[in-house]
Amino acid sequence: MKSAWWRKQGAMFRFTPIAAGKSLNELAEKLPALADAGIGVIEILPPCHGGSEYFGLDTIDFYQVHPGAGTLDDMRAFIAAAHRLGMKIIACVNAGYCAVNHPDFIKACGDVKNGRESRERNFFLWSDEKRRMEAPLSPFFLQDADGEWVYNGEAEKYFWCKWFGFKGDVRLPQYWFGSREFQDECKKMIRYWLTIGFDGLMLDAVNWYIDCDWDINRRVIVEPAFSDGPVWLMPEGGGGFNDDPLEWITKGGYNCVQDYSLGIWWEKTDLIHEALETGDASKIPPALMRCRNRVVEAGGVTYVGKEMRPDYAVFETAFLIAAGEMISYYHDGVDADFPEGVSTLFRLQAEYPALAPGGRREFLEHDCGGGVLAFRCIPEDGGGTIVHAVLNFSAQARAVNIAGVPQCRELGGRSFVFTKEPGEVIFAGQ
Repeated sequence: MKSAWWRKQGAMFRFTPIAAGKSLNELAEKLPALADAGIGVIEILPPCHGGSEYFGLDTIDFYQVHPGAGTLDDMRAFIAAAHRLGMKIIACVNAGYCAVNHPDFIKACGDVKNGRESRERNFFLWSDEKRRMEAPLSPFFLQDADGEWVYNGEAEKYFWCKWFGFKGDVRLPQYWFGSREFQDECKKMIRYWLTIGFDGLMLDAVNWYIDCDWDINRRVIVEPAFSDGPVWLMPEGGGGFNDDPLEWITKGGYNCVQDYSLGIWWEKTDLIHEALETGDASKIPPALMRCRNRVVEAGGVTYVGKEMRPDYAVFETAFLIAAGEMISYYHDGVDADFPEGVSTLFRLQAEYPALAPGGRREFLEHDCGGGVLAFRCIPEDGGGTIVHAVLNFSAQARAVNIAGVPQCRELGGRSFVFTKEPGEVIFAGQ
């Protein structure tokens, strides 16, 4: 049976070969340094041939690697190289939309114009006019929340579009999950990349899958992904639109969800930065209890993707490890140029099961001021070393006196300390 590695390994690094203009062979040369830095998981966005939008998520071919990145053999070699270093590999795949020059969309347009029934035609949703989209089949799939009907001269009909590119100047055709033909294609694509050797998948922008519901989601995504045993599986966007993140675990069947309670990039909210800038971290515990702790209790884990500010990177990493998050470190999508201290924290997380994403987290009562958070980090199985983490978000020093933590000391401004029972410091920094 496959192990649930995602409950133990938290430090991730994202490669974006298409956007960065780097080949898989070039990126493979960087894997040993990443492994030495404590990175246990590599994320590829995307693995397949895409265009120029959203790092290449505007798919042109589901089953080939972008020519600039290499070949399928290069991808297999890249995955094997990572596995030899003990690293896991996940891919961010897009089942929601494609590029306008995808061969399937080009064929579909011709079939629509000529009145031909075809597999490709039924991948997309067509209309003779700009009509109101029907209400979603589930409140978690928001196909009528945003988007527009776009006229296509080749088809002489409108197709549905949600995504308009980084600059808002393209119209990307959205796939239709109500179509049996596309459901079959999605199943095939999901299985394909896992067969290549990936250890998990992130599904991009699941909220806008047209005519999707929990049943379709399980049949065409989750069940094909788990056909050889569970793998890491995350619905990107799930939990980010006032929907309950827990239900992506309990109803959706995924085992990881992005922790949008701490911040939503498209709304420019970030509770960690806010706490560091104001010295008040009081909003963070309710957020973690609403998302992270509930998800872990239900058998999942949570993920945070960050392109961290250099001046906050070490403290943010310390906090996210203390809180029990998987951390995907974006940086520039190529180089592991970590600020001093980040790698030490990644290695610390790998060394102590109490700090793993699947571990339990308890908030400790204290009287150190509103800028201080304290965690009791407990291994998932309840045995082994318990770790305490105390973080001072305030710019002012705080006297630390916390019941159950046999250590009293002054914690400097924007600094932190990790101790293991009975009070031995294992790392401190700022």
